[in-house]
Amino acid sequence: MRNFLAVTLSLALLVAGCGGGAATTPLVTNIASPNPGNGKNVGPMSSVHIILTIPSAVATNASTRKPTFVSPSTQSLSVQVDTNAPVVQNVSASAPNCSNAGASAPINCTITVSATVGSHTVQFITYDKPNANGNTLSANATTVTFVAGQNPAIPIVLSGVPVGIQVVPLPGSTTSIVTNSLLNQPGMQFVFGTPQVVAITALDADGNYIVGPGAPTFSFTTADTNGSPGVTVTPVTGGNENQFSIQAPNAGYTTLTITATPQSGSNTSPVTLAYTLAAVAKVTTVFSNNSLWAYFIGLTYDPIDGNIYTYTENSNCLILRSNLSGTSGVTTAAGNATNCVYGASSYLDGTGTAAEFSEGGVQLTFDSADANMYVSDRENCSVRQLTSTGLVTTIAGAPPPAAICTGFTDGTGSAARFGYLSAITYDTAADKLYVADNCAIRQVSATGVVTTIAGSVPPNPSCGFTDGTGSNAKMGVAPSMTYDSADGNMYFIDHCGVRRVTPSGVVTTISGGAVTSRGCGYVDGIKGTAKFSAYTDGIAFDADNGMLYVTDSQYHAVRQVDPTTGAVVTIAGSPPPGAQLYIQPMTDGIGSNAYICYAVNCYGLVYVHSTGSLYTGDITGVRQIQL
Repeated sequence: MRNFLAVTLSLALLVAGCGGGAATTPLVTNIASPNPGNGKNVGPMSSVHIILTIPSAVATNASTRKPTFVSPSTQSLSVQVDTNAPVVQNVSASAPNCSNAGASAPINCTITVSATVGSHTVQFITYDKPNANGNTLSANATTVTFVAGQNPAIPIVLSGVPVGIQVVPLPGSTTSIVTNSLLNQPGMQFVFGTPQVVAITALDADGNYIVGPGAPTFSFTTADTNGSPGVTVTPVTGGNENQFSIQAPNAGYTTLTITATPQSGSNTSPVTLAYTLAAVAKVTTVFSNNSLWAYFIGLTYDPIDGNIYTYTENSNCLILRSNLSGTSGVTTAAGNATNCVYGASSYLDGTGTAAEFSEGGVQLTFDSADANMYVSDRENCSVRQLTSTGLVTTIAGAPPPAAICTGFTDGTGSAARFGYLSAITYDTAADKLYVADNCAIRQVSATGVVTTIAGSVPPNPSCGFTDGTGSNAKMGVAPSMTYDSADGNMYFIDHCGVRRVTPSGVVTTISGGAVTSRGCGYVDGIKGTAKFSAYTDGIAFDADNGMLYVTDSQYHAVRQVDPTTGAVVTIAGSPPPGAQLYIQPMTDGIGSNAYICYAVNCYGLVYVHSTGSLYTGDITGVRQIQL
């Protein structure tokens, strides 16, 4: 005959608010609204615990009593021994077998179950409705050895049953919740290169947090969807178990799959969330425009004096400077607005305000070898030097009698002729300048020797779009160039695309390009599908991560271009509806929340190592793009 026992299990339900009772450390004390798309709005955090107490007649150590997750929505509990019918207990102070038990355990219920002497599996399940109805909120099973004449102590942690997952950026993180991301999933955009701390929490069927002992464990997998951001998710060392650090060294989009796996013994399935992470840049205004700063058509950085230099047209004809924070104010490095007239050419070598530049088309670059700045003065058909003392001299070319340049001649100094100067950059390895002149790339030595290395002046042959070497390569007018210190090549904007030119004159298309198979437009993606607008104006190389960046002014965006793969990712700004010459107030922000290139003007772009940021001249001010 089997020996049946009537065993009494004494239960104490302890409801603990934020930071109170014997609860584990709360997730946060004031948590933001849950992420849209998760379908939960749980408000301020709270946690509930159940303790299976050992009868007072049995000696015990209080430290063996483990806190257990119980949702605040719990209204009933079932206890099942093996496959026997479960015993159900409604949980409230007025329920049968329950009573108030004092401040430390407001509700104390007694449940009696029957079992034979020996080892048995006992399962506990809580529900959000009376009589074991509604949603399952927590569950766990444990092995218990029943001994005649004793009521067993059962130290057990009830495991919360997850049905959802919430991701919340914590205060201080440079993040922004997005509801319409690349894959139309819930997601978050954040500044790449900087760790971001978020709270990742499982939710039960009633939208309550499942935290502390009994909470599910998290695992993460990533799949890049555009670019290669290299996203990693790691627990915060020494912090709350629900806090994780998200980091990406590069810009791009990743689908992060978060899996919440219940604790063993709960016999419930894992829950997953597909979450889009957009690693983007942060845009801030260094200083706003004033009467002088208008139409920045050139921008460079001097690492020796730590200043940004920019050229302004619109009847200014000035090269201006300011420090990176804008706190120094704006001062004139060279130029004079007195003789600066729209449509006319002003030209004079000299020092500081005694020097004069043409009204339009001036681009700047800094030469780290001699600590001088160089200027491509388009309407004066010349390349000019600006020293740190403010002295302006012409090193190649000469202004024509008329305001229109028509020459195209290789030579030295004033014997060289330029047709339509635009972009300029400095090659640190060769100590050479390179300029874009009409439909050609030309080299200028420190002594003013001008040589055409790729392309040729129209009409014989005409401008076009053909990869090749020397005069076999065809191109248009490049608005901006940059030097890549990693591979020793130059990159330039041309025909809605990004192209490379080597010092020996080999031209190849990296991404985009206005040819039949691509055309102009706005598409992020791999080399064969990416598109740029016809108003892509600035380009810069980031020597720290090996990426190129361009300002796509028509679409009010800063975009990252991988020079190896040609993959394109938008890191700041976003095209408005129509995206045609759209104007709205200047807006600082993260990723798509920022608005740049007011009135389609972002000509200058430069990367500064000391701040890890890009800087661009916007008609409304100088903007910093933090990478």
